[in-house]
Amino acid sequence: MNQLKVFDSSGASLLTAEDVALLAGCKIATLDSYLSRSQMPKPVGVIGRTRLWDQSIIQTWLLYRDELKIIIELRNKPRWVRYKLTPRDNGTFSKVPKTITGKAGSSTNSSTWATYDDIVASTHGDGFGFVMNNDGIMCIDLDHCVVDGKPNDLALEFIASLPKTYVEFSPSGAGLHIWGFGIIPDDVPNKEIINGLSIERYCTGRFMTVTGKPFINASFAQIM
Repeated sequence: MNQLKVFDSSGASLLTAEDVALLAGCKIATLDSYLSRSQMPKPVGVIGRTRLWDQSIIQTWLLYRDELKIIIELRNKPRWVRYKLTPRDNGTFSKVPKTITGKAGSSTNSSTWATYDDIVASTHGDGFGFVMNNDGIMCIDLDHCVVDGKPNDLALEFIASLPKTYVEFSPSGAGLHIWGFGIIPDDVPNKEIINGLSIERYCTGRFMTVTGKPFINASFAQIM
């Protein structure tokens, strides 16, 4: 069966859902999922039931899709805070949550949270993070597992045991944050050491730093 070919008033080609899915390497159902989560451009029009996209807009979206994935998964949730690095007596630093105006923040007080755009625009503190509130988004923190920009074998083995998901380097560059979907079961500890690898799991009651420096750039998967 021949594909429907549609052009706008300037003669530029418009893409159907079948065209976009082919270019994106996914199923139309996946496009519908992207649209429901505001993860791709909306159609510019319809003919009957056939949705149509501007070809240049889709090409730009595909060009930046991978780079935007970490932001896409979290950007529409107004649960962002800034943080300030504060020295401890033992020589390490704690990350103290701050609001976009530099006031005291909290991982449990939603009035101190902000949108992604506002948090990026703020210059207070040393970075920003996303608040976990048990809504199905979780993060696994692997500490002290990266040397000279390369994860050690224990970290690589642990990551390989999970579905492919977004993994980024921590602010220090010495750890990894594994982002995905899931809720921590009651019988699974939040913190444990497996074969010398320090593993911390979080899904509520705290914020996790976000650097946007991926080790594995992929959409969030169900990791627990």
